[in-house]
Amino acid sequence: MSTIGTTPDAFIKARDKLAKQIAFRQDAGPQQPEPIVRVLPWQAITVKADVFQHRSLTETASGDHALTLAKAIKRQPGKGAPRSPRLEPITVWWDGREWLCVDGHHSLTAYQLTKHTQPVPVRTLRGYTLDEAIRASLKGNSKDKLPMTRRCKTEAAWRLTVASAACATGGYSKAETAGLAQVAVSTITTMRDALRKLEAQAPGVAQRCTWAQVRHWLQHGRMPEDDDMDIEAKRQRAAERTYRRIEGHIKGATLDHWLRVLELHKPGMVSELVKAHEAAQAQWQDPDPFLLYAEGELPQDF
Repeated sequence: MSTIGTTPDAFIKARDKLAKQIAFRQDAGPQQPEPIVRVLPWQAITVKADVFQHRSLTETASGDHALTLAKAIKRQPGKGAPRSPRLEPITVWWDGREWLCVDGHHSLTAYQLTKHTQPVPVRTLRGYTLDEAIRASLKGNSKDKLPMTRRCKTEAAWRLTVASAACATGGYSKAETAGLAQVAVSTITTMRDALRKLEAQAPGVAQRCTWAQVRHWLQHGRMPEDDDMDIEAKRQRAAERTYRRIEGHIKGATLDHWLRVLELHKPGMVSELVKAHEAAQAQWQDPDPFLLYAEGELPQDF
């Protein structure tokens, strides 16, 4: 699992391949089992990450989260303590032959790491089409999941934007894409404009690019080199290490609290973030403080 996530062409190919398999299986194979399934052996759940996994993380962050969940599974309560809680149910969908993991990939990995012997809790999607299952994977939310960062959301939005442009039936609307990926409609407008420009200059390239790469092209007039992506990956890993060290202090803290902490750490930092946000909105309509930098004074009401 990479830092920048699945490219649109991988998503489109995986989605189309799965759609063909589903069409065949639903015609020839058994229908969804009855009654409603509430538990399954984890070995009976198949992963199609290119279709249903939208969190673009480094391997370190992904592995660490799975290990944290694995520790929660193995933790044994003391004498007289209540039973150790299970993880949130894994969301699954029947494709005509097998159960696919729609949401809860790290939980599934955690069960595998612990060699869990008991059936695991699941939530089944009944009567869903493939596209509806993909929508559910984007909307999925539980306490066991890593937060979907802005980078994850924009990469998901880019995949849907490119996939919609390649779809003969029209794909998702701007409003629907924005809603599914949890980004602004103006961000989708920016992405569509970038897609048209890139296709005019280099047809077919957009499907093989992530949004991070396209943004680099928009800003610098060239696609990033491998070194550029390596630098970004190193920065992301460093940020994840820092986050893990301070995670316990972040929970429950207000935005005002952390703005003041940042200002104490480095006077002027909050102003830099505010100016970067404003500059990004004006230029790209897609603020990304990791890619822009600006200087200025603190807001008067800070």
